[in-house]
Amino acid sequence: MKKKGFYLFLPLVFSVLAVASGCGPKGQVSLTNWEYKEAVIDDKYRNFYEVYVRSFYDSNGDRIGDLRGVGLKMPYIHDLGFNGVWLMPIHPSVSYHKYDVDDYYAIDEEYGNLDDFKFMMQQANENGIAVIMDLVLNHSSANHEWMRKARTRLASDVCATSAADGSPSEVCRAGEEGKYVNYYHFTKNRTSGYHALSGTSYYYEGYFDSNMPDLNLDDENLRGEIVDIMEYWMNLGVKGFRLDAAMHYYSQTQPQKNMDFLAWLESEAKKIDPSVYFVAEVWSTSAEKQYYASGLDSFFNFTFSGGSGVTSSSVMQQDASKFVTAIESYEATVKATDETAIIANFLGNHDMQRNANAYIGSTKKDMVKMALAMNQMASGTSWTYYGEEIGMIGASAKSDPNYRTAMLWNDPNDPEGDELCINPPGSSVTDQIYGKGKEYEEKIGSVKEQLEDETSILNFLKTATRLRYKYPAIARGTQKAIVFEESTDYAMLEKTYGDEKLYILINLNEDMSKISLPDEYASLQVEYTLATNQLLTTKRGNVINAQPFSITVLK
Repeated sequence: MKKKGFYLFLPLVFSVLAVASGCGPKGQVSLTNWEYKEAVIDDKYRNFYEVYVRSFYDSNGDRIGDLRGVGLKMPYIHDLGFNGVWLMPIHPSVSYHKYDVDDYYAIDEEYGNLDDFKFMMQQANENGIAVIMDLVLNHSSANHEWMRKARTRLASDVCATSAADGSPSEVCRAGEEGKYVNYYHFTKNRTSGYHALSGTSYYYEGYFDSNMPDLNLDDENLRGEIVDIMEYWMNLGVKGFRLDAAMHYYSQTQPQKNMDFLAWLESEAKKIDPSVYFVAEVWSTSAEKQYYASGLDSFFNFTFSGGSGVTSSSVMQQDASKFVTAIESYEATVKATDETAIIANFLGNHDMQRNANAYIGSTKKDMVKMALAMNQMASGTSWTYYGEEIGMIGASAKSDPNYRTAMLWNDPNDPEGDELCINPPGSSVTDQIYGKGKEYEEKIGSVKEQLEDETSILNFLKTATRLRYKYPAIARGTQKAIVFEESTDYAMLEKTYGDEKLYILINLNEDMSKISLPDEYASLQVEYTLATNQLLTTKRGNVINAQPFSITVLK
């Protein structure tokens, strides 16, 4: 069934900038509170915000985040400058994280019901936000109906005798009752990564966990189920899917089979909605670029993510040349594989230590700001994990629950603030506010505090996201690195988008940088300054006086 396009068409209109207000250097119109909706282009280059529903916002007082709560915060997400939301799994599950799905069509009762989902989607649509969902296909839950039916069949007399290699016999797999045996990988020969199936003499593959039996994605009946699942959620307004653990579909050693499945999946989804968007997780810096050969829209750019990734390490080393040269190289490799690829740039996610932790004990919040803004300056889609906009941190102990803690809408000690969600089971976090403990240089604060602070991380990010709408070449341009012999502290990215060229000057020096432009760039003029000190970058002749820790747009 043909559906509406991925995005509403919104023409490029910037006249509203004249009435924008908020923080920013004097002498230029602030973008911080610019209502940017009319500048959104009808394509897939969205700014996405990742939400772990359980920890985000509670609407009913049980201190567990829910879908209605996400809906209530859609205006906030829009105000931050995001026009896309990625929901981590929302389906019934025995786990707190819900990556072991019991029913792909249902909503976990902790998160609400279908009416709450529809309310959230309505709020998303009203705020111009496209919603994509986690689609977990490497495995289901051991409690899924498919697995229960397979177990019942394998416990029957007809499956008592296996094939020569230990797998279920053809007779065992036959008919309506036997088809679910084909949905998984079973054997009577115990081997690494396999778990005993209670009540039977069989073992099943579960690469990640015994409660996560791996699916047999070669089975045609299962593939039909997957198409039906996608169509169900797309008919409810979902615009695309994030694909978990895509390099494990068949195995890490069979990348071509993984890619063939991705190509099939996208082709089937496009029969439902040609504008559907996919982004996949291939957590391997040596393999992520390779997977673009599948033709899938996007893969997460793990090379640039995390505290030791290119973006954060460039900021901490104050080496802008490292950042721009790596961007040019990465993009060239990806585009050589698939010229239509849309690189998915991010700093952190639910499986990683929060990005602000990388700067603890090293410097002020300026580096947190710069990392977030530089992520916005890279071509492709941008992705921000909830809480990054305020520099939220996790406990020093590295564990998944510590990466998924409650969103700090207000200071936990503020009796008049919103009631915060409870942290997930297993979390050892005691202080999530960057700068509150003695090991940090300064307190940064909650959403409530940062909204009222013109110099906050949140308001800095709001301007960075809006620059992507004001200058479409930032997200869509082909990138070229421009470095300077005098210093690696600063460097430029040249963006070519159609007939337009735009330049992003990044200064990671803690002091003002006097930069002499080569003659070929001497005619460039300063368009916009995003500076941590809220002052303007200036230019006289071919010399630019770039503010410390700043991004300057030139044209």
